[in-house]
Amino acid sequence: MAVDPRPSRSKSPPQIQSFAGTILASLMSLTTTLGWWGVSTWVPHYVADVAAKSGGDPSAWARGAGMINNVGAIAGYIGFGFMADRFGRRPATMVYFTASLIVIPVLFYGPKICG
Repeated sequence: MAVDPRPSRSKSPPQIQSFAGTILASLMSLTTTLGWWGVSTWVPHYVADVAAKSGGDPSAWARGAGMINNVGAIAGYIGFGFMADRFGRRPATMVYFTASLIVIPVLFYGPKICG
């Protein structure tokens, strides 16, 4: 087995690099999980509140919002796989996170702005 004669770019030992990467990946995963939980938990309640204020059936609108949220999640999971295969994991992840940063404020502030 040949040893690579080039020096490593990093000054820290590989164990520290691996540990730091693991911690960073875990924090990113935790943030994404908490964000998903927060949005999926509060969207039906928020939609029910908006429906009640506008005279609609809050229960029906909350159920519909929950179903649309889950159908969108499944479509997103499937679409992400194809996007990651085509463009790479990092670009696909950046597109999904950017879309989330745009869609979530529109969801919550759209009804207040539009009417």
